[in-house]
Amino acid sequence: LGFDADEVDEQTIVGHLEAANELGDGAVEELASHAAHVGMGTNIVSASELCRVSMHCGFEARKEDAVRLDLGEQEWTESPAWKVGEEAAQAVRVQEKLGSGPIGNGRLAGLAGTTVSAIDKVSECSDRLSFIIAGDGSRLRLALRPKWQTGRRFDLARLIGDRLFGGGGTERLSPATQAYSYRQKAQRAFAAELLSPFEAVEDMLGTDISEERQAEAAEHFQVSPLAIWSMLVNKGRISRENVPFASTHLY
Repeated sequence: LGFDADEVDEQTIVGHLEAANELGDGAVEELASHAAHVGMGTNIVSASELCRVSMHCGFEARKEDAVRLDLGEQEWTESPAWKVGEEAAQAVRVQEKLGSGPIGNGRLAGLAGTTVSAIDKVSECSDRLSFIIAGDGSRLRLALRPKWQTGRRFDLARLIGDRLFGGGGTERLSPATQAYSYRQKAQRAFAAELLSPFEAVEDMLGTDISEERQAEAAEHFQVSPLAIWSMLVNKGRISRENVPFASTHLY
């Protein structure tokens, strides 16, 4: 939360500990990081609010229909977050025989165990964050924050990754937040590599990494132009200065 121990009242702390028992310790840590990042202080979104949102503007998913991946005995945080995310995405592409091309909305939704409506119905939006929350048995509910398809695809891919390596699918909640914790960075790297594999993007761009060519690659892989730009920056292909696509949002 970013507060000293004596700066928060006991009732607030007790409430967050109860939420951790219900949603999972790691999940509530992510919610706390998100609240601090967006300036909400101790106002962490509650389990009841997440359930309400998931029923109001969410979509049903089934745990057994979602992609599964054996990542072995990997110690969380031993490797850089971007490497954890990228390698998991590459493993999913190989396991699911996705090749190196774009992933359609239906196939992407299937990897999450849901239907294409989760991506297509852009009017059904969560106002605070994207998340998957477990219900009874194998039932899941997911809600997405972005109001445009490329953003919804990216957040859905983040949630797919989080179910594979974040809480390992063992916690009740998988959140994709605006914060920059290790877990959220791994999610973003997973989503970028799953939707637009760097080698395929590099092959498409060749020596021409102009904004126009980046936009063409983004359209081809159905991601935000900023997603392509961010990938090229992270790989050292272009400088972080003079950010293009100022009106475009990645999340």
